[in-house]
Amino acid sequence: AFSVARSQDLKGHKQTQSAVSFDHEFVNTGGHFNLKQGTFIAPVFGSYEITFSGGGLPHRKMSLLLMKNNFEVQALAYDGHTRGKPRVQHQNLILELEQDDRIWLKLADGQQYGVSGQRSHSYVTTFSGHLLQNTELNDVTKRYKRHKRGTNKKKRATVTREVNDVTVGNSQTAIAFSAACRRSVFGGDVTGKDPSHDVTITYDKIFVNVGNSFNWETGVFTAPTSGVYYFSFTVGKFPKKKLSVSLMKNDNLFQVMVYNESKSRYREMQSQSVILQLVRGDTVWLKTYNSKEYAVYSNLGSYITFSGYLIAKV
Repeated sequence: AFSVARSQDLKGHKQTQSAVSFDHEFVNTGGHFNLKQGTFIAPVFGSYEITFSGGGLPHRKMSLLLMKNNFEVQALAYDGHTRGKPRVQHQNLILELEQDDRIWLKLADGQQYGVSGQRSHSYVTTFSGHLLQNTELNDVTKRYKRHKRGTNKKKRATVTREVNDVTVGNSQTAIAFSAACRRSVFGGDVTGKDPSHDVTITYDKIFVNVGNSFNWETGVFTAPTSGVYYFSFTVGKFPKKKLSVSLMKNDNLFQVMVYNESKSRYREMQSQSVILQLVRGDTVWLKTYNSKEYAVYSNLGSYITFSGYLIAKV
């Protein structure tokens, strides 16, 4: 687990940015996060929950990119030029990392971007993560492949059983998903024929789906076992549109996020999280209001995300 913060403001420039560095350490179990380099190196294969936040500087936009090795995974953005206290934005997701995978934050290239450091004795720019589940399946599979040739049948059978045992064990005990929608979702049926007020958000990018209990095509998570679950979601506000996103449990509205200011021309982001007790077969999903005044913003930066995992069986 790691949790770090940056105390100094960071301003963008024309050249390609390196990783955002940090100078305050809350937690760094195992020492796998390098403060100066701003990078976390995964010690084992598994599913990791990652969160990060940032606030803009006066007269600058804010855009932080979550990088996995050298590839962009997710973006955090605020287009407004903040005055006074910075608008803090948050993102959250679950990533499947191989051993030695590297994750880090990058400030978008350009002099128009910046991110705040410490303000009024509180940290605005933070980066945290922890291992949800340690999965050694890949290592076992590699051992199996190494022993598959040039070994006797007894040894091959032993390794095969080990692979099967790990696979079954993970499917029974591990439940976690994280998905993104990389397109904006608009309310209102252009034909005027749809009276429904529900637009279920579906997804086109899957980060993690351990246990295969999340259907990205329908956008619905179905609890495979009774227990206590954690859910989080982040959405973007579309410029000059209202925002309304609801977390649904079965057919009941459980949590709602509303932003009724439709005059703002800026992209902004809102996040929510909740812990629910579910019984086997319960469903959880996100919906938005079906009206032309409403929209949820996203693009290839994955501004719309939905994640969840089993905390404990009951």
